[in-house]
Amino acid sequence: MQKSSAGDERLEILTSDHLPVVGELEARCFSAPWSVDGIRETLDEGGSGTVLHRGDLLVGYLLTRRLPVGVEILKLGVEPNQRRRGFARRLVQDGLRRWTADGVESVWLEVRESNNAARRLYAGYGFVEVGRRPHYYLAPVEDALVLSLDLGEFPDGER
Repeated sequence: MQKSSAGDERLEILTSDHLPVVGELEARCFSAPWSVDGIRETLDEGGSGTVLHRGDLLVGYLLTRRLPVGVEILKLGVEPNQRRRGFARRLVQDGLRRWTADGVESVWLEVRESNNAARRLYAGYGFVEVGRRPHYYLAPVEDALVLSLDLGEFPDGER
């Protein structure tokens, strides 16, 4: 992916150079954050990601991996004081466009049952609940909802 921008925002491929900042952001976003080593391991094992900058500030990131049945969104994080400005939507939209262009058939993810903002975001793209993972999350313990999106229903990648 090449850099793309909208105003003072730009998307870039997540590389090891971003990991220190992404690790700090991960810790601010999640009660049970992944370590930088965990994120690096995901990238080393074929995972990929995107970071979103606004000016000089890295405001969000998306971490994914390919599955035999599609793509799994592993992490979507946005700087807490930058939320509700469309950054998560921009990251997801960019991913959906790329995956559709690459012929990916489906996208999967888990989301905390109580994360209503994320659930609304994903529902807006047509993700549907297809399962539940009891006690999946820690700190606090909570179920994960498994969501899926069939990209074949949206051949142009636009939502």
